[in-house]
Amino acid sequence: MPKSTVPKDKALRKSKPRQRTKALRGAGVSAGGVQTADTDNLCMLSFTTHTTTNGFVALNTGEVLRLLPDPLDDREIQIIKDAKNLGRYNGSRKSTLRRCMKVGYKYSARVVAIEGQVISIEIRGEGA
Repeated sequence: MPKSTVPKDKALRKSKPRQRTKALRGAGVSAGGVQTADTDNLCMLSFTTHTTTNGFVALNTGEVLRLLPDPLDDREIQIIKDAKNLGRYNGSRKSTLRRCMKVGYKYSARVVAIEGQVISIEIRGEGA
């Protein structure tokens, strides 16, 4: 019987096509620890976090803000109210949000609580 010229490990890798986009590489584990290729599961996030604002724009509980990539530094995510920059999101899910924004997902942040310049916001994915 003739031997295959393709090593077994390479033959196995070819059996499953890649399903994630390059922009989402590395974001394939959901909160439950299960590997997934479904972009919606990766990008349709909803979580509450705290951040510090610059204090220049008045805020009220319940207001909806936007999260947008910083036009001068795409590694950063701005928190925007009425086209004014309130500050940056620097939480643990920043890299996932950045990758999802690159493929068209949008995010809003509802103000949950305000203590001086520190605000609690609920970040929610709105889809692509």
